[in-house]
Parts: sequence; C-alpha cells; structure tokens
Amino acid sequence: MKRCPYCAKQLRDDALQCSFCNKLLDQASEPQHNLGEIWKKNREIIAILVIIVVCGIAFINSNNKHDKKVVSNRSANAEKENTAKQSSEQNKEDLDNYGNQARVNEIRQQEAENIIIQRREEQQQREQQRIEIAQHQEQQREQQQVERELQQYEREKQQDEMKQKQDEIRQQQKEINSSVYRRGRRR
Repeated sequence: MKRCPYCAKQLRDDALQCSFCNKLLDQASEPQHNLGEIWKKNREIIAILVIIVVCGIAFINSNNKHDKKVVSNRSANAEKENTAKQSSEQNKEDLDNYGNQARVNEIRQQEAENIIIQRREEQQQREQQRIEIAQHQEQQREQQQVERELQQYEREKQQDEMKQKQDEIRQQQKEINSSVYRRGRRR
C-alpha cells in the first residue's frame, strides 16, 4: 500500500489517481530529469544571468573609474592652488623689493590673469565632471532598463512554461480518465 502525497490516504500500489482527492499520483513523485534536459531547459536563464553579472561588473568598474577621476581632479586643483599661492607670494615679495609703480601694475595684471586662468580651468573641470556624471547616470538608466526588460522576459517565459506544464497535466489527466473509463466499461 502507498499513500497519496496530497491527502495522505492509503491507496493500492498500482493506483494512478487518488480515489479520495482525485489527484494524479505520477505528478506527486519527483520528475526524473537527466542533467542534459535540465541544461537545455535552463540555457536561456543561465545566459540571462551571465549578461546581468557582466553588466554589474561593468557598472562597478565605471563607478571606480569615475571616483578615480574625481580624486585626480581634486588633487590637480589643490596643486594649482598651491602654485597660484606661491606665485602670488612671490609677486608680493617682488612688490616689496622693487617699489616701482610700473612693476607693481605689471604684477597685479599678472595676478589677475592667473586668477582668471585658474577660474576658467576650475569651471572647465566642473563642466567635465557634470558631463561625466550625466553620462554615468545615463548608463545607469540604460542598465536599469535592460534589467527591467530581462525581468519581464523571464516572467513571460515562466508564464509560458507554466501554461505548457498545465496543458501537459490536463492532457495526462484526460488520458488517465479515458483509460480508467475504458477499464470500467470492460468490466
């Protein structure tokens, strides 16, 4: 005697369907798949997972590159500021040493030009950072869109597989019911 896995009632060993809950007993047992069948059925899912992993690695690498550029730009700005301060201090020393008004005006003009050049460079760097941030955000949006599409594809595929399994189960039930009906008519 064996038990129904759904209602736990005792049944004959040769029973194909539970006489209490009317569920097929073959469906309750674990399906016998070989590794080749499992690989064939899950090949697309594995490919999708590989794509997602590759996109994630690319995303992490792009974040690291962006962070390195920001740190590099900050250190370059600090160096330029130090150079500008040293130049300014040198110019002030020159003013003290040379009291010449023409020289004083020339030094002031040079300092003003240095400040203008420094501000332009800083503005260009900020603009470059904005562009990089915008590109990075666009990449993130594109990656999120790809992930949403992949998820939608997986959901649709799972739904199709479920429908196919349900159709197979219905067909098996019809075959079992017809064979049970034929056996009953023979008796």
